[in-house]
Amino acid sequence: MDPMVLLVGRALIVVLAVVALWVIATRRLPAAWSSIGWGALAFPLSQVARSALLVPVGLLLTAWLGASSATLATATVVLAVLTSGIFEEGTRWIVMRFWAKRVRTWGEGVAFGLGHGGSEAILILGMSAINGVVLLATTEAMRGSVASSAPEQVPALDAQIASLRELTLGMTALGLWERVPAIILHVTCALLVMCAVRQRHPLLLLAAMVLHCAVNAVVVGTAQVAEPIVVELAFTVLGAVSLWVVLAGPLSRRRVDTLPAEPPASVGVR
Repeated sequence: MDPMVLLVGRALIVVLAVVALWVIATRRLPAAWSSIGWGALAFPLSQVARSALLVPVGLLLTAWLGASSATLATATVVLAVLTSGIFEEGTRWIVMRFWAKRVRTWGEGVAFGLGHGGSEAILILGMSAINGVVLLATTEAMRGSVASSAPEQVPALDAQIASLRELTLGMTALGLWERVPAIILHVTCALLVMCAVRQRHPLLLLAAMVLHCAVNAVVVGTAQVAEPIVVELAFTVLGAVSLWVVLAGPLSRRRVDTLPAEPPASVGVR
């Protein structure tokens, strides 16, 4: 099948699926559209703030280690894993603490997480489709431009074009499925952050950051030594555990909605 059709089809499917998920969430949880909206806004906000750090740090690391250094590649991956959890959970906390003040119950917290995860899915797969279609449609012009301006980048460009041309229906389906455990993870972290805001408990925010970074580290680490199907299986297992935590475990509706809004005041010894 034409890789352009697969890229565009995947993007359209994820948009329709996410919108359907949001509609169902507002009716079945029930939850306000504003909670989904704030969650959807939190993801791009986190990426803007994250880029403000990653771009200059990346330039400094490149100048220091060299563009072709293996250490640079490792440092870039480690930095990406760490900043993903710190910035996304930190942004979630800021949005909930100062703007999304309705997000204080289990249902609204789940909706916030669905908004965040859905926004990420649409932007990631949407941008992937746009970039892929443009690259496939302008291969020769793009290659000529890179060859004249940065010839050392031609092999990387050729590898990217080859991977796009080899895109299969199975690989496309894996890319779609990956968004399912990712969205579940966002719901789990959103509930942790909501509890941190509601109870004024910073350790819960730290737990969300650590969980986010740890899951990303497992997925990225597995990708270095295993086939894509194994990576998705590992991610699915993590997503299943997160789903249990949200539906029946420590972050279930019964437990979250019975927690006090703030920690009880300590009683001094008299």
